[in-house]
Amino acid sequence: MSKRKSNPILEMFNKKQKNNENDVNHLASHSPVKSVIDQEMQYEDIIIECKGDEEELNVSNLLQLHSDNPESVNNECNDVGILLESKTIFTDTIKKHLLTNPFIPHQNDPLPYSEHLKKGNTVKYYLRFHHFQRFTWIIYSPFKKGIYCKFCTIFALNKLVGSYKCNSEAGYLVKYPLISFSKLIGKDGALIKHENAIYHKNSVEASKDFLKMYDRPELEIINRLDDHRLKQIKENRSRLLPIVDTIITMGKQNIPFRGHRDDGNLLDKPENSSITNEGNFRAILRMRVRAGDNELKNHLQNSSQTATYISKTTQNELIDIYSVREDFISFVDVHQVNFENNDVEPKITGTLLGKTVVKIMNQNGLNLDYCVGICTDTCSVMASEQAGAVSEIMKHTKNAARALCRSHALNLVLSKSANISSVRNCFGTIKEIIAFFHSSAKRNFVLKQKLGSELSGLCDTRWVERHESLMFFNDNLLQILQALECISTWDDVTSSSKSHCFIRCLTSTDFIVSVKITNLIFTITHSLSKALQKQSLNVNTATELINNTKQIIQNERCQANITFNRIWKTILDISEKINIVPCMPRLSVKQTCRSNISSDTVEDYYRKNTFIPLLDAIITDFNQRFEKNTVPIEIVLSSLLPKKISQLDTEELQRVTSHLWGKYSELLSTNISTYNNEDIFKSEVELWKAKCNSNNTMYNVLDNVELLKLCDEDIYPNCNFLIKILVVLPVTVSSAERSFSTLKRLKVWLRNRMSEERLVGLALLNVHNDIEITPDEVIDLFAKSKNRKLDLIL
Repeated sequence: MSKRKSNPILEMFNKKQKNNENDVNHLASHSPVKSVIDQEMQYEDIIIECKGDEEELNVSNLLQLHSDNPESVNNECNDVGILLESKTIFTDTIKKHLLTNPFIPHQNDPLPYSEHLKKGNTVKYYLRFHHFQRFTWIIYSPFKKGIYCKFCTIFALNKLVGSYKCNSEAGYLVKYPLISFSKLIGKDGALIKHENAIYHKNSVEASKDFLKMYDRPELEIINRLDDHRLKQIKENRSRLLPIVDTIITMGKQNIPFRGHRDDGNLLDKPENSSITNEGNFRAILRMRVRAGDNELKNHLQNSSQTATYISKTTQNELIDIYSVREDFISFVDVHQVNFENNDVEPKITGTLLGKTVVKIMNQNGLNLDYCVGICTDTCSVMASEQAGAVSEIMKHTKNAARALCRSHALNLVLSKSANISSVRNCFGTIKEIIAFFHSSAKRNFVLKQKLGSELSGLCDTRWVERHESLMFFNDNLLQILQALECISTWDDVTSSSKSHCFIRCLTSTDFIVSVKITNLIFTITHSLSKALQKQSLNVNTATELINNTKQIIQNERCQANITFNRIWKTILDISEKINIVPCMPRLSVKQTCRSNISSDTVEDYYRKNTFIPLLDAIITDFNQRFEKNTVPIEIVLSSLLPKKISQLDTEELQRVTSHLWGKYSELLSTNISTYNNEDIFKSEVELWKAKCNSNNTMYNVLDNVELLKLCDEDIYPNCNFLIKILVVLPVTVSSAERSFSTLKRLKVWLRNRMSEERLVGLALLNVHNDIEITPDEVIDLFAKSKNRKLDLIL
């Protein structure tokens, strides 16, 4: 091969490259690569050899070698070398930790050295402990076997330093550790030069400012700029607070807001103030100002006319955004919806009510396919199978189950006791006596002296109060008689004559027996009546309570002789105290108006003619009404409960799953995200049964909401969805009845023009008056709803 011509330029670069290689080799042998701990260097060599020349050294492996805890690369790590190697972002917490708690070796700790060639001899230069004492800004990194500047590492890292046109990133002591210890101090020492550098002094000042701001963030510039605005917001919120608090209080107490004129400046005295009624809201605000609410007074005096926030529009906004909410659609005026533009006679039928409900639900965008239950009372307009409202609604809701209100059913069962003439007369007498005392302050005063309290009425709609009223009357029968005897001696003819009549009624054997028997029935059903008023009651618990109550009444019927004998002893005791002798009424051969069963004793007569017929009538009505009200799909869905599904054999389980799939297959296929069919559904139910059998603690779970947490939606999606249906199936309409009672008190003649939104908001506020509402939360929602003229939030 011909020899290549020499090129001066190429020779220069080759020569330079060789010189660089020599320098590298020299540094590899004479620079600080040796450590005091030779064993660690051997481990390092082993790792590097295993990884190969082209692969970078893994930081986690180095941490395993050089740190007792390899997970120390976090906010608590004080080795800056580890943080830089792992490229950790320096948060404020890490900066504070490095500045206040850096790694400083102890006086007896071994420190690294570097070897240098001096006049042909190898000389060791050590890092000494007195260096850390003199230069307090240096910190040691055991991981890197070198030192850093704790200030510049944080505040000068990756920043350009140096003179004009010579800017470059800081290297040793900042980005890289200083591992050459030959010349640390002196005129040209590395530590002296770094300490006098401008960027080091700037970093020291920056660290002081950082620590000052970290400990006192209120001194930060941006916070100081916002301090005035924050103060203004706090003042504005304190202005609005009494207005919001007044609206909440009036809404909960069902106090009317508006008057004949409720606009204008609140603090100005209106013209013709003696005849102008501005409403309770403005009157209460004036009263607060007179009572010394200076913040409200300053707000009304200094705010513009459009920023006082007491207008009817602002009232509606505040009422609407209160945290008291439920899934309540609206109150519906059936006449206005159906007969607004017609001249025909507005007749309300069950079919028309059903069509109205469907129409309103469609207008509100509700998908009727997701309607799974319909609950109403048992009146013919609602419950009729031919022309009832429920039948009309179910034509459009294919997945809905029909459930009649159990509270209404229980009330009708107890009303069957009125079929017994003596019991019916007993209820009538009690109502008359209660009305007799309530109609006169004089009579009520005498009753309070004897009894200590008033008598509560036998309310036709508040069924729990009906129970408690009759039981209270039974327990205080003697005191009521004493009050009537006292009134019978008055000169007032009306009061004395009526009290004489009532005394005759209360001392009759028929009345005493009827009160004691009815008290027994009401005592048994009292717990059930209270439970049916609860909002969180589920179908399974309600059915269990009803069956238990019915069983107790049946047990009393089976041992009627023993039970009535116990009641008869109390009757004899009362008769002795009021000086009467129990006797049976006159009997005739042809008795048509009451029972005429022949008896040998008075006790036998009332047991056969009053006690046993009353129990039979109640048990019969219990069976008819609650079996009718028990929806078949409720029984099937209840089979998924742990206690019941574990008792099903294979054939029964197949029958239950087939029925559920036939009823809810469309809903399940639509709402389950994964592929679904009948075989998958049956397999899932069998898996759910296996879990219930393996976990005995699930048997005691009565709350369906708690059961939903145990039925994992990802593992048992179909069972979870069906249990949700069981949870939402209605038990009673007590909540709706309470809403109507509130509406009756709320929308009176003087408030008949109230808008729909305001009516719904005030009704819910009054119904749920037990829920605590924080005015500050209301102000936050009010401020976020749209831009306000006053700053209320940051």
